[in-house]
Formats: sequence, C-alpha cells, structure tokens
Amino acid sequence: MKENLHKDNVRDIEEGSVDYKELIFQYIIHWPWFVASILVCLIGSWAYLHFQTPVYQVSASIMIKDDKKSGGNSADLESLGLGGMITSTQSIDNEIEVLRSKTILKEVVNNLELYIQYYDEDEFPKKELYKTSPVIVNLTTQEADQLPGTALIDMKLASEGSLDIQLKIGVNEYTKHFDKLPAVLPTDAGTFGFTLKDSLSSGKVVGQNEIRNISAMVSRPFGVAKGYQNMLNIAPT
Repeated sequence: MKENLHKDNVRDIEEGSVDYKELIFQYIIHWPWFVASILVCLIGSWAYLHFQTPVYQVSASIMIKDDKKSGGNSADLESLGLGGMITSTQSIDNEIEVLRSKTILKEVVNNLELYIQYYDEDEFPKKELYKTSPVIVNLTTQEADQLPGTALIDMKLASEGSLDIQLKIGVNEYTKHFDKLPAVLPTDAGTFGFTLKDSLSSGKVVGQNEIRNISAMVSRPFGVAKGYQNMLNIAPT
C-alpha cells in the first residue's frame, strides 16, 4: 500500500515537471512578433519626441530686501526676537503677490509682444517662430485688448517681397495683396501693420521655398497675461 502511494506521488511529480526547452521553443518560434513589437515601440517613441512641441521651464532667484520695519504690534514681537521674522514673512508674501499680479505680467506681455505668435506652416507639424518670423505683425496693445476674439492671419510671402494676407477676426474676414512691405491693413477691430524683419529690410527673401507660408495669432494681452499667471510658480527658498 505504501509502495503504491509512493509510486503515485513520483508519477505526479514527473507529470507536473516543466519542460523548459519546450516552453522556450514555443516562444522562440514567435520571435518575429517580439522584434516587430520592439520596432513599433521605438518608432512610436521617436515620432512622439520628434513631433511633440517642446516645453521649456525657466527658473530664477530674486532677493527681496526690506529695510523698513513695521510698527504697531511688531514692537512687542521684536522684544521676543520674532519681529524681524514676521516682518520679513509679510514682505515676502506682498512681493510674491506683486510679481504674480496681472498688471506686472500684462506689462511683460506688452513689452515682449507675447500676444502675437508666429508659426511656420511649411513644417510638419507647424513650428512656432519665436523671434525668427520673416514677417512682423504690428497691432497696438490698446487695439489688441479690444479684439472680439483671436485674430488669425495666414500669410504667403514671396521671394520678391510681396505678401498675400488672409485675416479672420470673429465672423469678419479680410483679404489683401501687398506688392511690398511695410504695409497696413485697416479693419473694424484695428489697423494691422506688416513689416519685414530687420535682416530682410532689403525687401528680398532668400530661401529654399519661393513662397513661405506663415500664420500668426493675435490674442488679447490680458488673456495671455492670465495664462502666464496660471503657469507662474513663485515660492520662497
């Protein structure tokens, strides 16, 4: 009886043993699928990194120096050696609010003309032309603040310096051809100016393409400043 039980246990162990060679062989015969999966992942990663719009992060340090001491209850705190710390904390909080204020950010947006963005439509996907657009769009900040919506501008710049404009502001559309620049386009929302970049002031555009397709978006400066305010992170260190 015991021998039979022992034989049955040995048989069960033998039947339950794993044939690793057979198992590996079952996977090896499907090696093309593994290679194809790896290639697809690599191509997908390259495409994502190549076509993804780069996002830049900038950090800076600001020293806040307060030579004034607040009065009132601060005298009692100073007697305990805490007045300077409380005053410094209040000053830092105030300065942070000033730096984050829409007034300051709107002034930055206006001075740097960040409310106008340019894109190269000849690239796929289209790439932003920061400080490199051959055509500069001009619109005063006062007029930009009164725009009923984002102004969308499609431009075709020829090698001899002529420019075709298609401008859309809300439901209004404007089309214009300029033989040379600078030129202006009056609209109900304001007067748009178009000039060549300083390096192209001769009026000739030298490039691989006879016609360059460029688009521009003009937004309200206040809305742009609000967007930067949401992305701005200020913390004491």
